[in-house]
Amino acid sequence: MLKQSMPKALTALRQDRIAAIVVDRARVGIDALEFVLNVRDVDPRLPVLIVGRSSDRKSDLTLAAQDATYLVDEPDSHESSVVAALTGVLAPPGADHR
Repeated sequence: MLKQSMPKALTALRQDRIAAIVVDRARVGIDALEFVLNVRDVDPRLPVLIVGRSSDRKSDLTLAAQDATYLVDEPDSHESSVVAALTGVLAPPGADHR
């Protein structure tokens, strides 16, 4: 389900069982740091994967310091990076990640 506004995404988070959140900075016009901080108010352990880097290095460093928050650079084709990151985040400990 694609949620393009922060209030809608946070409402869905409060109402639905969500295993992880993926934020693609190239497609969603939200402040990733503000969004993650709001998510942490609802669920401090929910994995959040941020795809793409900000031009603001300080913001990225603050994001990277948040628990259960993962930053993935945006290479030419980032699909495999996102899948690999999600596999590591969502797989149970000790699971085979192939």
